[in-house]
Amino acid sequence: MRAALAEAQAFIQKNPERARQIEAKYLGFSGPRFPTLTLDIQPADFEFFVKIGGELGLVRKPIDTSRLILKQ
Repeated sequence: MRAALAEAQAFIQKNPERARQIEAKYLGFSGPRFPTLTLDIQPADFEFFVKIGGELGLVRKPIDTSRLILKQ
């Protein structure tokens, strides 16, 4: 999945006009600019979800969010 997203980002950067055409075709509009995206994942990115899960009673034990990221 991350490789596909990285490939898409590279395509958009190299071919912005073609990317806008594709965006308009499939979304029915073309935005004024492309969003800034990052594929880097940090443990802090999961903390919100762990907190909400705890508040809803779905997470009953502490979770080490650093263990949720596959290191390649």
